[in-house]
Amino acid sequence: QRFGKARPGCLGIDAGTAQAHAQALQALFLAGLPALRHPVLIPANLVVAHAADRGNFLTFRHVQAAACHRALHEAGIVTDVRGDRLRVGFGLYHT
Repeated sequence: QRFGKARPGCLGIDAGTAQAHAQALQALFLAGLPALRHPVLIPANLVVAHAADRGNFLTFRHVQAAACHRALHEAGIVTDVRGDRLRVGFGLYHT
């Protein structure tokens, strides 16, 4: 059945595995940020600093969040902006 209830362990992926993968991708992303010297995408601007407290997004708070979102969009990078917050997603549904 294509559209129905997901089976437990479908494809060997569960919520914990998906969360661990998202956190690993977030760590790689954060490790590469210092080289960018970007005014918005810096760890000091993270809304939730500790990985254990985050979901599948990194959210950065900065007055230039909307401008950063537009620039990333023009470069083909999908992010989300909500006021002064730029969100970068690492969930299974992000490509």
